[in-house]
Amino acid sequence: MIKNRRMALAALLWMGVIFYLSSCPDQLSSEQSGFFVSAVMRVIRPFLPQSADLAAVTEKVGFLVRKCAHMSEYAVLICLLLQAVRPPYTAFLTGIAYAALDEFHQTFVSGRAGQVRDVLIDTAGMAAGLLIYTAVCRLVRKKGREDAAK
Repeated sequence: MIKNRRMALAALLWMGVIFYLSSCPDQLSSEQSGFFVSAVMRVIRPFLPQSADLAAVTEKVGFLVRKCAHMSEYAVLICLLLQAVRPPYTAFLTGIAYAALDEFHQTFVSGRAGQVRDVLIDTAGMAAGLLIYTAVCRLVRKKGREDAAK
């Protein structure tokens, strides 16, 4: 059940952003994450041994950057869904269903493939987002009680 129409609209718009990003062919997707991969490599390169295979390290960093992006996208989505619908499990199930549909959608995109592993990564991102959302809500409630007690 929708509890906040504005947040439901925000969640739908965010789903549209995720859909758009998933629609990018693999080459464009790699270019989009390339900036972050380069930044991470500049930071870690001085700590790598001379014998390190930079191409292999860069590939692993690229993988981690892309998976962190997945998690971040879905952490934001769950925060929006938690504000938009109730009960909370509905938000989580909606997010999981959208992650699965997103991976299915990627099977039709050039150079991309839908993977169950990515649905699990998206779900982990939602779990992290849920923990952050819960912690922030508790802090806000605690601050409100402290202000009311003054």
